[in-house]
Amino acid sequence: MASGVRIPRSRGGLSGLLLILLGGWGGIAPFIGPSFGYGYQPARAWEYTPGRLYLWAVPGAVTFLAGLIILLTRIRWLGGICALAAALAGLVFVAGAEVVAMLHPSLAHGAQLSVGAPIGTSPAKVALTVLAFRTGVGALIVFFAALVLGRFSLAAHKDHVRAAELAGTGDLAGVGMLAL
Repeated sequence: MASGVRIPRSRGGLSGLLLILLGGWGGIAPFIGPSFGYGYQPARAWEYTPGRLYLWAVPGAVTFLAGLIILLTRIRWLGGICALAAALAGLVFVAGAEVVAMLHPSLAHGAQLSVGAPIGTSPAKVALTVLAFRTGVGALIVFFAALVLGRFSLAAHKDHVRAAELAGTGDLAGVGMLAL
C-alpha cells in the first residue's frame, strides 16, 4: 500500500538542493581550486587528468543529477534510488582513491587515477584542502543522501490521507496495514 502513495515534492526539497550544491562543488572544485592556491596536483586550473574525471567530476555529476531528481520527484522509489546513488557517489569522494589504490595498484602508482598531492604545504592548508575537496564533501553527501533515503522510505499518515482525498474515497481503513 505505502509504495503507491505519492509524497509532496517538498519532502526532499532542502536535501535535494543541498545535494545539487555539493555535487556541483565536488565536481568542479578540483578544476578551479588551483586558481586560488587550493587543490591537488597538477597545480594548473582546468587541467584534465583521469583522477580528476573519475574521482571528482563523475561522482559530482551523479550527485548533482540525483539531487535534481530528488528535488523534483514525487515518486518514493525513484527518490530512494537517487538517494542511494548519491550516497555511493559520496563514498567515492571519501574513499575512492584509496579503494582504487588497493584494488589496482598499477593504476594508482602510474598516476592514472590518483588524486595527487595537495598544493599547499602547511598542515592547515592540507587539512582544509582534504576537507573541502574530498572527505568533507563526501561525508556531507552521504549524510544528506541518508537523510533523503529515510524521508522517502516512510509514507506519513498525511500522505495516506491526501491519497484517499484525491481518490475521492475518504476511506482510510487499511492505512498502515500490510496488504495480504
